[in-house]
Amino acid sequence: MASFLEKLKSDIKRSFLLKVATNFFLSLKNLLLHSLICCLILSFLDSLIKLFSWVDIKWVKLTSSFSILERNSKFLRLLFSPLFLPFLIFLFFSLSSVKLTKEALTVIFSGIVAFLLGTKIGGRIFQKMKVREVGKFLLSSFILLYLFSLSSLLYLLWAVGGIPLFQPGLRGYLYKYVRFTYLAWTIIPSSLFILCFYGNKYSVNSNSKIRVSLGFFFLVNLILVSFLGFRTGVLAEAIGGIFVLYLTGTLRFIDILLPALMGGTVYVAVSSVRWGVANPLLLLTLIFSRSTITTYNLELILKRVGFNGYTRGAVQYSAITSVIKFLPGPRIGPRSIITNLIGAEAGVTSTCTIYGQFLADFGLSGILLEFLLMGLVISLIHSKVNEGKVIPIFSYSVFMSYFVPGIETGILDFNVYIYLFISITLFLCSLKRRV
Repeated sequence: MASFLEKLKSDIKRSFLLKVATNFFLSLKNLLLHSLICCLILSFLDSLIKLFSWVDIKWVKLTSSFSILERNSKFLRLLFSPLFLPFLIFLFFSLSSVKLTKEALTVIFSGIVAFLLGTKIGGRIFQKMKVREVGKFLLSSFILLYLFSLSSLLYLLWAVGGIPLFQPGLRGYLYKYVRFTYLAWTIIPSSLFILCFYGNKYSVNSNSKIRVSLGFFFLVNLILVSFLGFRTGVLAEAIGGIFVLYLTGTLRFIDILLPALMGGTVYVAVSSVRWGVANPLLLLTLIFSRSTITTYNLELILKRVGFNGYTRGAVQYSAITSVIKFLPGPRIGPRSIITNLIGAEAGVTSTCTIYGQFLADFGLSGILLEFLLMGLVISLIHSKVNEGKVIPIFSYSVFMSYFVPGIETGILDFNVYIYLFISITLFLCSLKRRV
């Protein structure tokens, strides 16, 4: 396996396409750095970072007493552990106004128990392994991916003629440029890797300027992702960034409350623009009503398929075949299949919580197996997070960034499948036996 990966790495390094792309972006970087406008922007950003660095110094002194509390906080260990997911699942269904049937409760608690069992097993598997350091090649690859995704995002905004966040009607045009849309979404994992690498690199010798620069980078990417007008993407970037900043030691929990509030504000703003609701109380009611709608959809699926399942993998497989057309399988997306199952209005897409996809495909046995695997995989990665290496922190943050919003929406997107696959592959390839 190791020799194969080394050969693949060597082949990619010699790739003509990679050399052309690298030279193009290096030339573009040199051109921009020597332009007058870029110099003015960089000067302004430097002044801004210095200002916030001064604020950060004062803030750290003011909140220094919280650092002692954080080191011994069982709550924070729980908050950033895999056990946070079952807690959120329980909270999500508690917010729903749907009266759950015995069958639904059986499904929900079976999934939670299977997930907890998976975390118990997964945390013990790689105890005799340790994690390799990240090389420059991997960092360069993610920087290149970030530049491509940023270019795709800017092209999309130009192609649709505006910013979908402020003009929700433009979101429909994004599907005409589906390849660029998928590439634009990779700004989330690529920015998280860059944030993780530099956060981990400077965690020991971190100063206010570095902390502010990384926080600013996170905030800029959060704003860029929000331009596409999808709340799930905003949540993924916000949650992933918070996990990275905390686990690398770049920010303390008390510091993270600020970007968390910013992320919450952006999420509410995106929802407000999308639904055209200005009343804050009504907006919050609508946001919390999402749990009621998706829980009701789950009940409908349960009545339709029972504990035995119905679609035999078609829901999850359609996330791939609806994008890669030459593969045999359904041509409509997974949420459209869910819509058909629950008998909702044609032409709309429906979500039915993280349980719905497994229940529709394989019934209760699918819930047990897939939640067991989820708990197993995420605890495997989390078991190495405390070593303070880049890849476990990055992989764990990617999983959490999509699993948390996936509690409501399900994990039914082709690009998310790819991000999760890359994350677990990188993690497994980074392991080596302790000497």
